[in-house]
Amino acid sequence: MTKLRKQSKASLPKLKRKVWRLFSAYIKKRDGNRCISCGKTGLVGANWQAGHYIKAELCNLVYRYDERNVNSQCGYCNKWCAGNSTAYRNAMLDKYGVKAVKELDKHYKDPLPLNFDTRAFYTKLIEEYK
Repeated sequence: MTKLRKQSKASLPKLKRKVWRLFSAYIKKRDGNRCISCGKTGLVGANWQAGHYIKAELCNLVYRYDERNVNSQCGYCNKWCAGNSTAYRNAMLDKYGVKAVKELDKHYKDPLPLNFDTRAFYTKLIEEYK
């Protein structure tokens, strides 16, 4: 008689890292190597980041990975200027319009449903951004 091995599931932190790696690569490919905040071009390596309009730690999980909330940024604006929020917001208004920016501003911290499945959400995003 053979024993069936239980398939191990990846831990949530491991899934989160994988989602961010795939998602940020998608954002940088979508936006090119131009900073949304200051307009600097020619971004490469650690100076080319995917930065949040509304900080990731403040957002619910859905808005943390909302494509409108994350855009290509230079490392200086993202890290040293705390996102360069005024310039970022102005660029967001030009790129997405007032309605989209107001939606992000209003709903980014809405509570998720009680039955929200984080593992399923991460798995869906991984499949989407592969």
